Amino acid sequence: MCTIRIRFCAPEPHPWLSYLSAGVYPFYLVHQTLILLLAYYLAPLSLGPALEPIVVIVATFGGCLVIYEIARRLSVLRPLFGLRSRPPIIGSTRSYGWGQRVAGGLVAVVILLTGFEILL
Repeated sequence: MCTIRIRFCAPEPHPWLSYLSAGVYPFYLVHQTLILLLAYYLAPLSLGPALEPIVVIVATFGGCLVIYEIARRLSVLRPLFGLRSRPPIIGSTRSYGWGQRVAGGLVAVVILLTGFEILL
């Protein structure tokens, strides 16, 4: 009797996957503040209903990317943006410590206060 065995191999993860997945939380933290700042400073320019959203979207994405790159490279800023204090070790199950959670909360408070300051 002949049996056929089929082996399924999981595909290798793309090299950008870890870079992009680590950037989700820093983008989330920064994007609303950038949108509010851009809208506040672009409103007097009266760019119109077609150009203003494009400028806000492109500038927000670019600003988030720049801030993420800065936070990624400076070890002092990594915990403030929800990044691990050092690059993760493959196979590690280390979770975030209380210090990183407190730092993330402080960043959220600063972002909220900045948003309220703009609105007032």
